[in-house]
Amino acid sequence: AFVRAREGVTSTGVSGREKRYPQRVLISIDPDVEDPYDGVSDRLEHALDYDWAVHGITELVQREHLHLIETMAERVADFCLTDQRVKCARVHIEKPDA
Repeated sequence: AFVRAREGVTSTGVSGREKRYPQRVLISIDPDVEDPYDGVSDRLEHALDYDWAVHGITELVQREHLHLIETMAERVADFCLTDQRVKCARVHIEKPDA
């Protein structure tokens, strides 16, 4: 996976308690990427930027309350697809304290 079990804190869920208190989520993404990285160049612009993904996803999941983590996963996948090199993205989100 490109990002594995990245911990974040977000507001998600349908119960009153879940709506009042932020909770931990673990996010993993595994994108299919077509980029010019050849395994030799060592140039960041030739590969998908891990920092871009982590910061963007962190901001995304903290933006608003979502009832379903499935909705969150779709939004994370959509964010990944904003980079034209990403052809698809598999997203896994867990609420470890639920």
